[in-house]
Amino acid sequence: MLKHKIFIFFFVLVLLSSCGDDEGDIIRYSASTIEPFKVYVKSTDSEQGGVELDESSITSRIRKIIPESTYEYYVNTTITFLEDNIIIDPQASLALPEKSPCKFEGGSLYISKASQWQYFGDGDQRMITIRQHYIAHKQNGSEKFQIKQVPPQKDMNGEVAAGQSPFGELKNMVEGDTLIWCTRNSVFR
Repeated sequence: MLKHKIFIFFFVLVLLSSCGDDEGDIIRYSASTIEPFKVYVKSTDSEQGGVELDESSITSRIRKIIPESTYEYYVNTTITFLEDNIIIDPQASLALPEKSPCKFEGGSLYISKASQWQYFGDGDQRMITIRQHYIAHKQNGSEKFQIKQVPPQKDMNGEVAAGQSPFGELKNMVEGDTLIWCTRNSVFR
């Protein structure tokens, strides 16, 4: 009888130890920070196109143009790593999880979209920081800003932001044009 119990104990132990983790590594949205806004305008005394302004005096106005609700996309999101794939699940009622091949290289995470590797964030399977950028622009003194989210990128600057707008380059901005961008760093643990 004792041999039978010992056999069952070891059988159960072997069975449990051979079970894999079918769910993969799951990390959840933890926190985020917003980097200072960047503002470029074409002023009447500038011949070089858009020039950077000090945003500190107009931060409250900028927050009305790009409100926090614009960049709260990841708040309920989970990220699952399953073998060489990533599953991003926004946990929203109308949004479906996205599964893509992924790889880590040089401390950064890359996701394959349409057979192209795209930067997605920095970190590892235990903690990822996604650098998400939001650009607002208006042309020729228009009253209404157009706002768009651009794919995650490691580095963002005025020229890259202008390239994501109708201006194409800062030097193409004319009087009355405005370009604003901000970066949200979303941390998943």
